[in-house]
Amino acid sequence: MLFRRELIAKIRLEFELWCSLVEAFAPSPFNKESVIYVNFNEFPQHVTPQHYQQCVKSRTKMQQEALGFVPNTKTLQEILFKRNQPQSMDRSAVDAFNGLSTAMGKLYEDVYMVADRIHQQREMVRSHLENIVSQCDAFPPGTRVLVFGSSANGFGSPTSDLDMCLQMPPNTKLPGEQDDPTGAKAMGQLAQALESNSMQNVDTARLTARIPIIMFNCPRPTAKEGENELMECDLSFLNSLAVLNTSLLLSYSRIHPVTRVLAGSHHQEMGQGPRHQQPVQTHTEQLWLYNHDTALFDLSPSKGKWSNIVTKCGADVEQPGDIRAVASQLTVDGQRLA
Repeated sequence: MLFRRELIAKIRLEFELWCSLVEAFAPSPFNKESVIYVNFNEFPQHVTPQHYQQCVKSRTKMQQEALGFVPNTKTLQEILFKRNQPQSMDRSAVDAFNGLSTAMGKLYEDVYMVADRIHQQREMVRSHLENIVSQCDAFPPGTRVLVFGSSANGFGSPTSDLDMCLQMPPNTKLPGEQDDPTGAKAMGQLAQALESNSMQNVDTARLTARIPIIMFNCPRPTAKEGENELMECDLSFLNSLAVLNTSLLLSYSRIHPVTRVLAGSHHQEMGQGPRHQQPVQTHTEQLWLYNHDTALFDLSPSKGKWSNIVTKCGADVEQPGDIRAVASQLTVDGQRLA
């Protein structure tokens, strides 16, 4: 399909309004009444450099308000190498990057690195819950409890809550599925079983959601002195897509473990402002980190000062039954997801 030259110019103009970090278009300087969507009819017929500058100014304002900073779009080569001297590196820029690398590595080790002991605690909780589910008549035999989200994808921290979901065996149904198509009633029975097994603050307010969820606190096994004695937990019903997304992110974090360090630093930066000013969704944020940052920086796991961090990252305990293998068998409406 061929586009007219003026239409291509308008598309380029619209592109200047887009920010991938905010996942939104900035308000168009040419649409005086509507800022919700871009109306090409109100774009100038003859696009000039001044029009591009107007769009950049609008995007910059949005980034400053939403992110608290304006992203630097220079390439790594432009930053590290002196202008017109491609063989000469800027010493001050190199020192700045080395300092940044050291600070990011220390932040990850101090705040985000998950010790084997924490993985083992989470597995003990998961196994205990699976045993409770097996004794609940509301679910078919062989129903499993799978961990997903930040506690399983390699991008979490020691304080991440434990997100879990029930996965029934293939070709099985709930015993009372005709009267309980969403599984809310079955999850209600499970909530009662959880309370009978010492789970605290069991919350069933979200059982009527599209995917029923039970929220509760589980006593933390082998809690150390000064450690929170309760572990925040969510248990949902047949959350297959969440398990698949977790398996993808887990693969990414293992292929390139340094992305965990980058993600930790990005979480810290995005967590400084109010929640409504943190527009980047966790899954989108981590995919962006993997696809963008690893292409921008040469972060091979064998490179210098990163190697010690990478070695520790790679020591994570495997997920029960290997969540990637489990995800490959998941189906929704009869269609395999992976």
